Amino acid sequence: MYTIKTIEFPGYEELKNNFNQYKDMFLSDSIIAFRNANINFEMQTKIMHLFGDNLSWYPNSSNKNPSDYIETHHKHMDEKNVFDKNSIMLQWHQEHVAQEHNPYVSGLWNMILFKCEPNTGKTFFVDMSKLFNMFNDEDKDFLSKCQILIKNYRWHGKKDYYYYLDEKDSKNNNDELVTYSLVSEHWITKEKTIRTYLSESEVTSLYKFNNETPTIENINKYKEISKKINNEINNNEDIRMQHIWEQGDLLVPDLFKLAHAVSGGFNKDQRQLDGMFGTLSPWPKKD
Repeated sequence: MYTIKTIEFPGYEELKNNFNQYKDMFLSDSIIAFRNANINFEMQTKIMHLFGDNLSWYPNSSNKNPSDYIETHHKHMDEKNVFDKNSIMLQWHQEHVAQEHNPYVSGLWNMILFKCEPNTGKTFFVDMSKLFNMFNDEDKDFLSKCQILIKNYRWHGKKDYYYYLDEKDSKNNNDELVTYSLVSEHWITKEKTIRTYLSESEVTSLYKFNNETPTIENINKYKEISKKINNEINNNEDIRMQHIWEQGDLLVPDLFKLAHAVSGGFNKDQRQLDGMFGTLSPWPKKD
């Protein structure tokens, strides 16, 4: 496992004046990990807009609709769900891969509170473009032709989000099926990367293969390769990166390429991450 190297946060002006080197770092390493940033929400917003202006995502200085959220992982913790520092608490996932028309491509993660024991609450990453390139040419060609269906999910067309469809509602629902491409090109580098649901709670199936109804052979091969993908992510530590957090850290991950998970070992009042997401189209205004 590779521990991500941190770099000292240079300050906003230095970051702005030398942005090309940080842009190159983001595109080559898929993540930037600043140490001792210790920034407030206002500065986090300025940095998010700076990156957005230079890496073609929103929010940016032309459209400042906010994309912020707070993450304490309290929803993963209760008396029945106790995770030690060596256990994965938040399971492996990629962010909203079904939102193909406006994908989540980045994050700005600001650890404003970290009063945990050392080596707890780590974030693990796998670069899914590198995982794609581990397959042979035949399998890469197969993966690139797969269109995936998320069972029991539907698009709410007017409100532009997808949601879980209860069995009792399934016969009366007219919203669209949720499908997405298993392999997509990075919006800047054009690298091909796998974009998939990894959580066991999500049920997917092969919807189209090469824009046609899949054969039994296609379906079986999809199931076989899906098992390989999940096995590599869950068990191959050679392809895994980890960030060992400290309070004041600021991460800029390429969420178009990176799958991630979080380890346990902390309580909900010990760790707070203030996050922002970047997408390729503007965020809707908050109510």
